[in-house]
Amino acid sequence: MYESKMDKFDKNIPKALYVMVLSLDSGRSVVEAINEVIRSGIPEVDVVFSKIVTLMTERKLSFEDAMILVSNSLDSKIFRQVGRLIIENRKYGGELADTLKKLAKTLDDLQNLKSQLLSVTANGLAVGLIILCGVIPATAGLIGGYLTVISQLAPTMPSVEASQISKAIETIQMGSGLFGLFFAVPLFGLKVNRMIITCAVCMTFAIGTFYAVLRLTGLLFA
Repeated sequence: MYESKMDKFDKNIPKALYVMVLSLDSGRSVVEAINEVIRSGIPEVDVVFSKIVTLMTERKLSFEDAMILVSNSLDSKIFRQVGRLIIENRKYGGELADTLKKLAKTLDDLQNLKSQLLSVTANGLAVGLIILCGVIPATAGLIGGYLTVISQLAPTMPSVEASQISKAIETIQMGSGLFGLFFAVPLFGLKVNRMIITCAVCMTFAIGTFYAVLRLTGLLFA
């Protein structure tokens, strides 16, 4: 839940920066620009900016202290960078609106590039998912089921032993599990919980496909 909120927060920071830029260009102060973001209701960002205003009004902290406290409490490198830019601008002067506008444009471009890369990566991974967790287990199940039926029809043919099926399941489980781990990294990053879930889903799908085809093949050829 927290990771999802942080992802949405980072994605909406450029929108908040554009709102701040419009406010600053109209002659308002930084604090007034932050209040404008809160009134705009930008998801997740409005909550964080409300905390800054609350620290200033209720705890009587300075803007700089409130910004540092809130930015350090969040797992967002982007927001910490924004906070540093605003604080340094208030200390040393400069065109904050232009700086925030350039930062917002850069973040927008990075998000678009990331989306394009994820789309291309997802297409490639989808093909790998179908092959490694679908086609290969299904082929193994088809061969196993066919050989089982042939051994029953021709007594001279060696039968498929349980140890061979177990070995096939072990191989499928290991291959699909490793693929699941690598599959999760481009989509979710190095997040262990999501990697484990993806690994379990891939293994379950692959083994289920193997068993289903193995049984169905036996019934069809029988």
